[in-house]
Amino acid sequence: MNSPEMLKDALNDAQALRSIVFPNPWAARAFGLTLAAVEKNLFSLQAFQHALIERIAESESRGESITDEERYYSCWVDALTVLLDGTPQISLASRDEEERKIREYTHQAHLHQEAHFPPRPLLIVEGK
Repeated sequence: MNSPEMLKDALNDAQALRSIVFPNPWAARAFGLTLAAVEKNLFSLQAFQHALIERIAESESRGESITDEERYYSCWVDALTVLLDGTPQISLASRDEEERKIREYTHQAHLHQEAHFPPRPLLIVEGK
């Protein structure tokens, strides 16, 4: 499982960054956003680590064990969101607008993909 220690290594070593494997694309993006925010001094690595520990503890207190990377990265995204929400350089309105633009872009990209590659049945049964 990737951790804040891997984030610290990635800040200092590009080779370490290339060797990290993520469970899915959104986890890689969350890691990259966190790395960029730390590099831009929006918050410290220690602040992120503390926020991540808090999010994991909150999740576990609700009975949600962190048994897979998807749950871990959900806590990661929650920690990142909390820290970015508390950053004076980023207004909630601008963040919400950027999120809307990203959602619209990905929706349009999805529609474009379906136009060129329409969904097909997974199984074709003769006579059906």
